[in-house]
Amino acid sequence: TVASIPSVNCSISTNSIDLGSLYPGGSFSTGNHTIATSTSATTSGYYWAVYGEGDDSTDAGLYKSSATTYLLASTGSTTIDLTTPGGEGFGLVASDPDGAGTASITTDFSNGTPGVFGALDRGPAGAQLLLYQNGPETVSESSTITYGAKAGTSAVAGSYQETVTFSCGGYY
Repeated sequence: TVASIPSVNCSISTNSIDLGSLYPGGSFSTGNHTIATSTSATTSGYYWAVYGEGDDSTDAGLYKSSATTYLLASTGSTTIDLTTPGGEGFGLVASDPDGAGTASITTDFSNGTPGVFGALDRGPAGAQLLLYQNGPETVSESSTITYGAKAGTSAVAGSYQETVTFSCGGYY
């Protein structure tokens, strides 16, 4: 028997998101893009994992690297509620790529409550499972990734950025 080679195809709609202007003590801002996945019929499923870089030493999050440095932290392995007065931070959520199908979003990154986002861990060692499916997906499924950020009252004015890395793979 000659079997077809298992494969997974992963794509990201854009590699740059602009969250606009944040104001110290203001409301949170959002931006989004999509990730999409399809597999061959002989694949046992797929997964997406995600991590951030932040300030490259303490935590992931939006980082202002010029003087005076400042980090809108993504506190890792939990959620960040950006609806609370005085709060700040950075995180993301994912939409279910197939409604109530076989794809699953991990709890921290599900988008059940507006203004609550999943926190990222820093660096490759902190990569967290974002979503997965146990079973083939021969038609491309997409998930909307929504980022949220809020500047607290002590945030320093300036330009902030974060590098978020997505890793996609297949179960064989």
